[in-house]
Amino acid sequence: MYASTLLPLHRLEAAVLPNQFPLLRKRFVILVLIGAPWVVSIVINLLSSLGIVTKCTALSSVGGCTVVPVAAGRGLSSIVTYMTLGYYLPTGVMGISYLVVLAKTFVDVRRRRRSQALRRRLEITGTLCLSFVWHCLTIYPPSILASTLPTYQTNNST
Repeated sequence: MYASTLLPLHRLEAAVLPNQFPLLRKRFVILVLIGAPWVVSIVINLLSSLGIVTKCTALSSVGGCTVVPVAAGRGLSSIVTYMTLGYYLPTGVMGISYLVVLAKTFVDVRRRRRSQALRRRLEITGTLCLSFVWHCLTIYPPSILASTLPTYQTNNST
């Protein structure tokens, strides 16, 4: 999820701060942009793999696994925290970035209606926004179901 968040942030900086955009081409910045999502994802999933806050439990009905709290006292809050850090936070950043880029591009097109390059940018930005909506529709229903219905997890875990 964090690696997917970099494209909208990249587009956001290109649209909103075009004069600062060449900074993203420096070798160190590129290495940070590639490495940071890996580090964040590894840390979040390492907590679950080691059973520190949550643990993965097999779901017999679907053949996958789900995240359940380690301690009974933590309950739903640890799962919601895991889901928020792993899924909802990156998606929020992606959504806000795409909306800002779409709004900026739309305003630019309204100012210069005859510009073919701006119309093309609007088309590409719209496509990126639609792909984001599709991403949300395909990824989130199962994770929302798993994180908000503890009985779903306990009834399907082995």
